[in-house]
Amino acid sequence: MAASPHRHQNDVGYKKIYPMSYGDDDGFCHYCGRPPNFRVRMSWDHVPALNVKIPDGCENLRKVLVRSCMECNLVASDHPHMTYVDRHLWLKGAYLRRYKNFIIAGRLPDNSLNGVEGRLAASLTQHQEMYEEILQAIGFGLADVGDIDSPILDLKTKDNIRIRTLLNNYLHGFPEEDEEDEEDEEDEETEELVKKTKKPPEEDVFAPFGEFIEFLTDQRTSAWPISSMDDYEGWLELHPAMSAQFSLPYNPAEYYSKSWVEINCIVEAVERSGIKVSEFDGDLYYEVKLSQITSVAKPLAWKDVERKEQVNVYPSWFQDAKDRYRNK
Repeated sequence: MAASPHRHQNDVGYKKIYPMSYGDDDGFCHYCGRPPNFRVRMSWDHVPALNVKIPDGCENLRKVLVRSCMECNLVASDHPHMTYVDRHLWLKGAYLRRYKNFIIAGRLPDNSLNGVEGRLAASLTQHQEMYEEILQAIGFGLADVGDIDSPILDLKTKDNIRIRTLLNNYLHGFPEEDEEDEEDEEDEETEELVKKTKKPPEEDVFAPFGEFIEFLTDQRTSAWPISSMDDYEGWLELHPAMSAQFSLPYNPAEYYSKSWVEINCIVEAVERSGIKVSEFDGDLYYEVKLSQITSVAKPLAWKDVERKEQVNVYPSWFQDAKDRYRNK
């Protein structure tokens, strides 16, 4: 697809604004209010959109960058909104259209989880959480439901509640765009200096490695044991609230710099030894406790581990553990 002829011309003069916070808070989407997690990724949304032709006579239009989740950014896309407020209110109607059937279906009955366990229980719980999340996203930044131009508001849910009435319980906050700086030219020079000296953003901080291992150990006795990235991603998708509560990383192998083979071996050893890994950091775990772990690691299938690793060389720590065991 050919690039828009307006993109290069428009891509200048955008300034970041934070209309839904008192300070420069980029920790949530300023359209729907959702914070980042493994399902919600953040970005910056251009208003007006880069690919939109700015009408004649609007050369002095204020261009802004709004902290946005990827969903809001992609839904709004290249719709020709000239201001943040226009885009903000338009997105509310877009979310009603996008999730109309989901909202009409209504909440699950209060007793829907009675006697339900395992993956079905997790799926039903996520349904309830997502239902609340969507309604909160639509109500975020609205003073009056009437600000949304949509006939869907007059439809009723299966619980016989009009959507307009339902949303009244989720209204919170109202956007206020920052006043434009009167000294824009001086600010542009200052911004360039700041960019050159600004520290890179801090990376997300997740649970220590020991706590993550204990989490996996506990999962072994649950309905959803985790031993691979596929298992882990499936669990995260069904348990977003618990993921945030435990501060679990999106990609453990990358975050902890350990393969899933290494992680599984550690979980196996910890489970058999009863060692409380959270009492040690990663380095101490290997240096101080390796001998204790390998003393109970006899059931580990070394060749199976090697085959899963699909290489002929063991991880260095694992090779050491294997040699210690065989030399006993």
